[in-house]
Amino acid sequence: LSGILKEFRLDLSQLFEYCGREFLSVNEMSNFAKLDLATFSKEFKKCFGQSPKKWLDEKRLQKAKILLKFSKKNINEIANECAFSSVAWFIERFKEKYEQTPKQYQKTKNLYFLSKN
Repeated sequence: LSGILKEFRLDLSQLFEYCGREFLSVNEMSNFAKLDLATFSKEFKKCFGQSPKKWLDEKRLQKAKILLKFSKKNINEIANECAFSSVAWFIERFKEKYEQTPKQYQKTKNLYFLSKN
């Protein structure tokens, strides 16, 4: 069993590296790891303490936050680039996590950035 988990972690490290560039669905992640969805989700949570969906949402939100802070992209473009299923879902998830809308965050960070230059 420990050998399987070790191999699973190696496969996941490759997956994480890829997910840093491209966002996959949880189904695509399980296919990449060559495991059925239920086994993948169970093993992922056992190894990382959170569901693959939650992990993926965290990565999407982190990238969105960077884009909001440093790019001139609008909310629709950022939601699309970060693979959120809709702009409304992106706004809801962002507000839940950061207690402000993406637009509010973007305005605050852009004002701060402009005042430093």
